Amino acid sequence: SVDIDLDNDGRRLFEALRVWRVEMARKEKVPPYVIGSDRTLREIAMMRPTNTNDLTLAHGIGPAKVEKYGEAILKVLKTVG
Repeated sequence: SVDIDLDNDGRRLFEALRVWRVEMARKEKVPPYVIGSDRTLREIAMMRPTNTNDLTLAHGIGPAKVEKYGEAILKVLKTVG
């Protein structure tokens, strides 16, 4: 399950990222996994990146995703964290 590698803060971040992903997917009319997989969101929640450079260390986050979603993801982390 998701909880294995996440502490309480990590779980809160992961849930917040999942909510954000659903909203973004709705807006862009794509399936949520196109925005990012659970694995990607879990890694972001674990790593708690504070800048877009660190964000690229998460599985599935390349330059295109950073450009498209980087600031929004960091904002979610800041808001929840």
